[in-house]
Parts: sequence; C-alpha cells; structure tokens
Amino acid sequence: MRGNMKIILLSSALTLLLAFVLSATTLKGAFELREKEDLELTITAMAKKQEISGGTEVRIRAIIVDNTTLVDLPSLAEKYDGWTMEGELLYAAYNLQEAVSLQVTLPEAHKVYVSMVGQGGSGVVEIACGGKTEQIDLYRESWVTVGWEYSGSSQYTLQNHMGLLLIIWGIVELGFLIIWQIATKKIVHLAVQTMFCSMMVGIIAILLLLSNRNYALKTDVLAANWVIVAAWILILILIASLGRAKGRALSAVRMDCDKIVNICTMCLLFLQIYVSFNIFFITDWDAGQIMRASELYAFGDPKEALQAYVFSRYQNNLMLMFVYAICLKINHIMGVFIGDYQFMSVAFLNCLINCASCMFVYKAAKLFVSPQKAMIAFIGAVALFGISPWSTICYTDAIGLVFPILSFYLYATAKRKGKNAHIFLSVVVACIGYYIKPQCLIVFLAILALETMKMFQEKGSRNLQIVLSMLACAFLCLVSLRWGMNADLKRNGTALDNNVKFTWTHMYFMGLNSERNGVYREGDVKFSDYFADCDAREEGNLEKAAERLRNMGGVGLARHTAKKVLTNYNNGTFGWGMGGVFFDKIFDPPNSVAAELLRNIYYMNGMYYKWFAAFEQFVWLGILLFAFFASVPIKNHGLDPLVSVLMLSIIGLTAFELLFEAGPRYLYIYAPIFCVLAAIGTSKLSAVWDNCKKSLMLKR
Repeated sequence: MRGNMKIILLSSALTLLLAFVLSATTLKGAFELREKEDLELTITAMAKKQEISGGTEVRIRAIIVDNTTLVDLPSLAEKYDGWTMEGELLYAAYNLQEAVSLQVTLPEAHKVYVSMVGQGGSGVVEIACGGKTEQIDLYRESWVTVGWEYSGSSQYTLQNHMGLLLIIWGIVELGFLIIWQIATKKIVHLAVQTMFCSMMVGIIAILLLLSNRNYALKTDVLAANWVIVAAWILILILIASLGRAKGRALSAVRMDCDKIVNICTMCLLFLQIYVSFNIFFITDWDAGQIMRASELYAFGDPKEALQAYVFSRYQNNLMLMFVYAICLKINHIMGVFIGDYQFMSVAFLNCLINCASCMFVYKAAKLFVSPQKAMIAFIGAVALFGISPWSTICYTDAIGLVFPILSFYLYATAKRKGKNAHIFLSVVVACIGYYIKPQCLIVFLAILALETMKMFQEKGSRNLQIVLSMLACAFLCLVSLRWGMNADLKRNGTALDNNVKFTWTHMYFMGLNSERNGVYREGDVKFSDYFADCDAREEGNLEKAAERLRNMGGVGLARHTAKKVLTNYNNGTFGWGMGGVFFDKIFDPPNSVAAELLRNIYYMNGMYYKWFAAFEQFVWLGILLFAFFASVPIKNHGLDPLVSVLMLSIIGLTAFELLFEAGPRYLYIYAPIFCVLAAIGTSKLSAVWDNCKKSLMLKR
C-alpha cells in the first residue's frame, strides 16, 4: 500500500510537470491572452523592382485573419483601381508606373497573414498593419510563396487558465494510472482484446446500420451489407451442419500445406503479372506524377524530377521515387518492358510484394492455427488482395503491402522460436516501410507499447534492454535512411525545401473537413500552401482544426466520425478507381481476347466490374466478421501476446485514419493483418462449436 502511494505521488508530480510543459509548448495557444484590436491592413504595390527582375508585379494569394478567415480577394479587386483578379490571385498590373494601394479593415483581429507570390517578374510591395510597416522585395528565381505576418501582443499566462491546466493534468494522470493498473494487474492483453472487440462491434454496426447514408467515396454494390453478413452466417451454419464425421474425414486427408501454398503462390505470381500486363494503364494524381518524376531521376535531370512532383511537400514519397528509379534502370539494362510499358517493371515488383504478402499471411497464421486453417487464411488473402488490381498502380499502397505483415512475422518468430535477431529485423522493416507509407510504423509502435508494458510487469533488466535496443535501432534506421536519401539528392545537385513541407497538422486539419468527410480536399491543400514556412503552416492548421471542432460540436463530431468509418471500411475494393483522374492513359489491348475480358472485370466501366466489386465486398465483410470473432474470449484459449500485437495494430490504424485524412485505400496495407486475425477467428469459432457439441453430448 505504501509503495502504491509513493508511485501515485511521484506520478502526480511528474504529470503536473508534463502539464506545465504542454501548456507552454504544444498547447501554448490555449494559454495565451491575445489582444484583439481593430486593424487596418494596407498593401501597396510600389512600382519598384530590382534591375535583375523582369517586372514590378505583385500577386497576392491570400489574406488570412487569425489563421482561420480568408478575406474575399475579388471584392478588393472590384473596389480598388490598379488591382485585378488573375485566376485566384489578386494582381497588380505588369510594369506599374506608379504605386497602387488597397486597404482592408479587420475588426477585432489579432493576427494577419498575407500570402504572396515571388517570381522572376516580381517587384516590391509595402505592407502596413497595426503600426508595423515593411517593404518586401518579391523577386525570386522561381515561383515560390512569400509570407508576411502581423501579430498583436499576446502573453502566456496561467491566470484564468488554471481550470484548463487541471483538466490536462487530470487527463494525463488518469491515463498513467489506467496504464499502470493494467500493467501491474497483468491484464494488458485482456484490455487490448476488449478494446479491439468494442471497436469491431462499433465498425460492423455502422456498416450494417448506416451504409445507406451519404458519405465521401461511397459506392453502390449489388447487395446490402446486412444481406452479405446474413449470407456469411448461413454459410457458417451450413459448414457446422456437416457434422463430425465429415470433419474427421477432412482432417484425415493428408496434405503438405507448405508445398501447396508454395505452388499456389507461384501460380498467383504468374497470374498477377499476366493480368497486370493486360490491364496496364497510366494513372494521374500522385501516383502518375511520381512515375514521371522517377523517370526523370533515372534518365533525365534530377532537378526536374523534384519539380515534377511536390516531394518537398510530401517528403514520405521520396523513397518511392528512388525505388522506382532503380526498377526503371534495371529494366533498361535488361530490356524487358519498353516504351510506355516500362513501368510494368514496377508493377512486376508490386506483384512480387503481393504474393509475398499472401505467403506471409499463411506463415503468420500458422503460428496460431493448424496448417489447414492457415491455408484458409491464405485463400482469404488471395481473394481479398491477391487478385486485386492495385498491384497495377505504381504507388505506396501496392509497394507498402508487405511491410506490416513482414514486420509482425519477424517479431512473432523471434518470440516463438527465440530468434532475437528477428526483433531488430522487424524494427528495420517497419522503419523502411515508414518512408513508403507512414502507417507501416504502427505495427512497430504496437510491439513497442506491449514490450514496454511487459517491462513494467516483470521489472526485469532484460525487458528494459529490449525496449531500449528497439528504440535505438529504430532511431538509427530512420536517421540513416533520411541521411542516405538527402545525400543522394545532394550528389545530384538538388535538395528538399523543408519550408514547404506538410506535416501531421495538415493531415489532422484536413481529416476534420465535413464537406468531404475527412477525405482529400483541394481547398485544404490550398489553405496549407498559403503559408510560406512550416511553423506558420502548422499554427494555421491547428487553429483551423480547432475552429472546425468548435463548429461541429459533440453531435457533429460523432456524425463525422461515423462517416469516416464508412469511408474507410465500407469498400471491399479499397477505393479502386477513386481519386484524381484514375484511368488517365489506357493503352491498346496487347491481347484482344484476354485483355478485353480482364478490362471488363477490372475497369470501372467494364461489363463485369460490378460483380468483381460485389465479390470483394463479400470477402471483405467476411474477413471483418471473422476478425471480430478473434477477440471473443472462449474456454481453453488464453490471451496470446502476439494476437494482442495484431489487434493493437488495427486499433492504432483505425485511430490514425479517424484522426487524419480518410480513405479506403489507407487500410489496404493492413489487409494481411486482417486476414491473420480472421484465421484466428475461424479457429475460435470452430472451438466454440466443438465445445457446444461436447456440452450437448454430456447432457444426453
């Protein structure tokens, strides 16, 4: 008892200190007293320029008040002579002979941000607001955003904010006490299982009850979700009714499951390559832009490659360009795919990754269930993503598919077979995957969280060493990969611009847009791009996110969350055909018979596509249903720590997609994890059925 009191007192002091730190850093905006005032903003195009500049142009992208409100630029163009709208830019005419000004009255404002364009024909602008006057030379060698900011006086203070500080302290301390109690009472895995069970119940309930609502990226399928789930229940009843005799007959059949899976995987690889070749097309959006950039990086000017796609904005896609450039160079040397089909070399890599993912589903499932049941998981994986056309798309989804399942499998084999080196290989795989798609790191975070809880439970130095070693390995791997990519850019005479980087705050702010239910929204990208540096952008994103939360309220946020669940989970094709100009360039069919059939199946305007989509929805809902059964507690089936890793990974993934930008394809790389959980669920259902039959026989 005395020891517990010491821990509570110590934790209270530490969490109070943490609350103070948060109030002065991350949450500083909530603890600032900001002076509001009536401001007069004056912007003057000075009709001046450098000798090197081609003109005296002044272009204004946006005027943002208090990081949330955009001033109406067209109304200013109508009101003031010398200013016109050029597309979405407020423009002072080329080669001005005399200065032209505009004024904006901003009542009860604290901060003003003016976003402008700097380029080779720009001149000088003078901006005055709140007693601050500054002349800015907008000349730049290339088109960039130039920002000017005025902030009224503000002061960090705890006065009148003590209630908020106590709330933060209480939340942090409560979180610590809950985790501490879970760890000391050794109910970590029970807590994870309970959370996963509750989450899956909520997801399945939303899919069954609300799928007819309007939400982003909604697709129509041939059968309602409740019909599909009812069909699965009937199938389960039919299988159960086969009886013990048939079950024994099936179990008596000797099969070399490993050999069968190996042969099926090779056949699947040839099938995937054949299908990809026949339906191959060039897409637009990010995927197509990265393809063009990688081609330039491999065979052209690396500087032009960084201009073909906004790598400085979305830096996680840089690794993708390097991988694609290597594929293109190897293909160029071997001369396999030529002309427009050279990116089939990347599709070939995608097919290898897809088949490897199916194989690792089988291997991972075999750690928990019999080889026969693991084969069912393999079949489910083939049906869900093995025959998916996503392997044709050269983007993070297809190439990132293997990282979560491989990272888990390496960690699981280390725990099952004592191969400690595999733990660090697991960390390395997750870190490489992070630079392909950030969600790949969630598996590592789940492993780290459970290993840390185990350290608190057992209080052994070995557990502490494992946790510290994993952290050190992850740090070294992430830093080394980043250093290597930057070094290669430097070797080619180019570099990323960190000022234009979009961080997690952008994804968080965009995930709260109610117009698109958290899906990609061009207006949100423009808003973030208005800011010329990363710090101002992050502050603007957080302010805008806070405004959206206030506008939603509790009921609105719940409705928004339900729609994001539907967007993420209610699509068995993982959003195939959605986003940008998906089918941008379609080539003539290489095989008039097979290509026509396959394109009718996989192209959205194809004759049989609706049947393919319905099949995938059927498989997906079945896997979700069986994955839920993996969390149902039954007799003689203990709480396996490795299953907790799988469940915590899906919990983390779901939380990630609910917090940030939504989209069904963001779940695609975790489809193998869902398949392994579904295999565990089928095993538990089988055990429940056996227990029920035994109970009935005993009663007789």
